[in-house]
Amino acid sequence: VLHFPLKAVLIAVPRGPDLGHLLVSDLYVNSDAVTPEQRWSMNIQPGCPSGVALRGEKVVYTVQVVNRVEQDATCEMTVNSQRAGGAPETSGAWQLPVPAWGDRTVSFTLPTDRLGYRQVNANLKPLTGDAPPPAVSGLAVVPRPRHYGKSAPDEYFGMQSLTDMEAAERLGCKAVRIGTGWRWVEPTQGSPRWETIVDPTVQNALKHHMSTLFTVESVAPGWIAWNRPDKPGVQGLPDPTRLDEWEAFVRAIAARYRGKLTALEVQNEPDLTCWIQPGLSFEEGVDYYV
Repeated sequence: VLHFPLKAVLIAVPRGPDLGHLLVSDLYVNSDAVTPEQRWSMNIQPGCPSGVALRGEKVVYTVQVVNRVEQDATCEMTVNSQRAGGAPETSGAWQLPVPAWGDRTVSFTLPTDRLGYRQVNANLKPLTGDAPPPAVSGLAVVPRPRHYGKSAPDEYFGMQSLTDMEAAERLGCKAVRIGTGWRWVEPTQGSPRWETIVDPTVQNALKHHMSTLFTVESVAPGWIAWNRPDKPGVQGLPDPTRLDEWEAFVRAIAARYRGKLTALEVQNEPDLTCWIQPGLSFEEGVDYYV
């Protein structure tokens, strides 16, 4: 849904710029009356990492209400939370004047004295018009793990593709699988973006005392993609005549992060047909990978 005055439209694509072309079609404007879901936006922001709190920790949540049309409005908002099998508990109630294209934010405290999970709901009732669906979040109160804040190489509770390692460590996680593809690290030949693409993730894993498995995938940048008109799926692989450059990239990762990673994994599920499938025959795959 686009709301005017429109300043910019951002289109995110997995491929395009590195192939030298991008096609956008079938853009249109729908000027029908807005629905409550389109007019109002609500967002609950947890006051602890991904909604995971240690027992006894002070937790303050916020709710942002956005009025997405050019008309002032007033609404009533209530927030309640509920434990499994328990009755709803009111955490706050407000009457909020919200300006056109504006927003309001309120805050409330949730209890963390008891272990367990509670669902958090924010309900909006405009003084005129229909109400949008509630915004939903949650709070998990957990005991402080015995290895929290320190390394535990003998622990085997792990996760992968984490965006919040602090929350994972609070849940007792001590191992993580992270990684990246060549295309995103080195879109321009000779200019790897270690500092912005890889370093922050590795440093975050170290900060939270994780044993780290790093998976590096040969998702090819455009400048070294394997171009075969009869098999367009192989564009995701490096040109087989230039695999020495792929080897150099893997060696660069191993050298840069030596002593910071527990293990380095090269490629992930190259034969998985339900995800990235280059369309190679068995014989071609043996020739390429072996």
